[in-house]
Amino acid sequence: MSIAEEEAQERRDWEDGRASHHLELEAWQRDRSALYSALVPALGELAEIAKTKQANAGQYSYTYADLADLLTACRPVLATHGLAISQRVTTSLPENTVSVSTRILHVSGDEYYAGRMTFPLGRDAQATGSLISYARRYALLAALGIAAEDDDGAAASARPPTAGAPETSSAAPPRPPRLATKAQMAKIGALMDDAGLDSDAAQRRELVAGIIGRTVRSRAEMTQEEAGLVVSSMQAVVDGRATVRVEEGGGLTVARL
Repeated sequence: MSIAEEEAQERRDWEDGRASHHLELEAWQRDRSALYSALVPALGELAEIAKTKQANAGQYSYTYADLADLLTACRPVLATHGLAISQRVTTSLPENTVSVSTRILHVSGDEYYAGRMTFPLGRDAQATGSLISYARRYALLAALGIAAEDDDGAAASARPPTAGAPETSSAAPPRPPRLATKAQMAKIGALMDDAGLDSDAAQRRELVAGIIGRTVRSRAEMTQEEAGLVVSSMQAVVDGRATVRVEEGGGLTVARL
């Protein structure tokens, strides 16, 4: 695909995203009693997810449920209540990121938007595929309020699958993530100031969470890759190519103009 074709495709994807956002706002204003009446009992019926995979991480190991395990356990319960899961995968070439948006659909035509998770693209197609599976699994766990791992601490400290590292029982021990540098943290603070963002630390953490797809207590907890994503996003805001937007759930994120 030529550069011109890629740019044209990106514009089409962006227009699709804007149209999708308008539809989400309209859906938010509708009566959702039928959706919630089905969703609440469905979530209550979801049993513990069978953990069929094992990962070794140096001095500890933990079992976990992969994406197939999770879907196998959840789909029948949700279908009984007229519900289904929809996950849309999009990429952003300027930021080199991949995002997974999760929705819970109801037969009434209503839907619950459970948010978006964004990660840097993998260095090749296989790495990106592994990353998408990782993002889909954790987004679905969060949307349904399920914990499907024996060691939550181990899961939190392990980094996402890297190139050629599928979720299998023989997965290699994860390499420690490289934390954001002082220079990156200083750059993020300066760009947020230049963008006119409020100096409130909680609000800035909320915006960082909206950009990288997870909550951190401070910028120092970000990886170098995540910090790079925040820098590029905030630079786009300063340059006028993007804006800070309030999401439906009340969180903050950066949206391209």
